[in-house]
Amino acid sequence: MARLNLIPSAPLHATAASSPGAARRLIRDDAVSAALVINPAARTDTLLVASAGGSSEASAAEQVITAAEASAHRSVTVTDIVPLQRGDGRGLTGFYLVVGWSVGGYLVAALLGMASGARPATTARTLNRLIAFVPYAIVSGLAGAIVVGPVLGALTGHLMALWWLGALLVFAVGAVTPAFQILFGVAGIGVTILFFVILGNPSAGGAYQPGTPSATG
Repeated sequence: MARLNLIPSAPLHATAASSPGAARRLIRDDAVSAALVINPAARTDTLLVASAGGSSEASAAEQVITAAEASAHRSVTVTDIVPLQRGDGRGLTGFYLVVGWSVGGYLVAALLGMASGARPATTARTLNRLIAFVPYAIVSGLAGAIVVGPVLGALTGHLMALWWLGALLVFAVGAVTPAFQILFGVAGIGVTILFFVILGNPSAGGAYQPGTPSATG
């Protein structure tokens, strides 16, 4: 472990696990990014990764460990114990699903605002606009969950959870949009786009997992 932690630029933080089984549990619990199972009877070790937890993170751990093993004149085989589902080739489905929900949410909320006036005159009109948005949020959440689940096979087995997660997300975006319209009028639509797209999309880090890969062995 000490040699791994002394790699220049510190690309990972390595700790020791009590057993290969414990290392597998740590990976499945997302406590570590990868686990190196050392075989003292041979010159080939096993690297355990979980691409479903982030393909870029798993790839980074593989590159670092492979280079470290080569410098010690050893080789490594990679075993993916929590692989991505068949329809989620690079692990980006969840990120783009949220982007789609968000974009649809603020666009529909903006259209409702344009139809009834950018600044609701009363609290009752504001509540009516939010209530009118509820059916769209529910349908959008269900549609997104069906597309990534039964249709694409990218995020299967969680249809109900994804449905209501999506519905709540869409409604939250839809609630922020009229708030900005109340504050800024028609310009509030542009503020919403600035907040969710121009600033939110790149800063979300959806395509790349944050932090330093952690490993155990």
